[in-house]
Amino acid sequence: MTAPTTIQRPDSDDELTWRAATADDIDAIHEAARAVAAVDHPHYVETREDIAEEFDHSYVDPSTDFTVALAPDGTVLAWGFTILPPGQDTLVRSILFGGVRPDHRGRGIGRRLFAWQRERGLQQLASSSKTLPGWLVTYLSDGVTDAQHLYERSGLVVTRYFLELTRDVSLPIEPHPLDPEFRLENFSAARS
Repeated sequence: MTAPTTIQRPDSDDELTWRAATADDIDAIHEAARAVAAVDHPHYVETREDIAEEFDHSYVDPSTDFTVALAPDGTVLAWGFTILPPGQDTLVRSILFGGVRPDHRGRGIGRRLFAWQRERGLQQLASSSKTLPGWLVTYLSDGVTDAQHLYERSGLVVTRYFLELTRDVSLPIEPHPLDPEFRLENFSAARS
């Protein structure tokens, strides 16, 4: 595995300051995450506790694994976490997540954020002594085409989908016979 020995956060300028995220940024990151969720995935919003939990993992170092981009007034315009969790039994994966406020997209912030995350993720993969496949993993909601294009241009490919199924519960449930090849069983821990 080849990875950069050192990486730099994106360059700061008069409009944007990049630095390591700290626990003091949790509320501001949460506020930015809510703005992103309202546009990208309104049915799922990270809680403040979800974000705070990332800072509490024993296997992360926010000074090297987390970054924020701040406006001159201190507002978090973008944030990114790059996490190498334990449990490297079948693969080594570095998980990249974060976001850019919708009203600040189209300015190259996401591109710079993802470039930093990708380099940090490669460093994390290279730090493992395991001889397993190494994956950079990220996720996005359907319809977030700007991020999808960025990931594709960087060589990432879609390998997994999650579906959210809904139905109008005021309508009766119509019977649908099950194909004879299948059987319906209750979920259990053994089937997890």
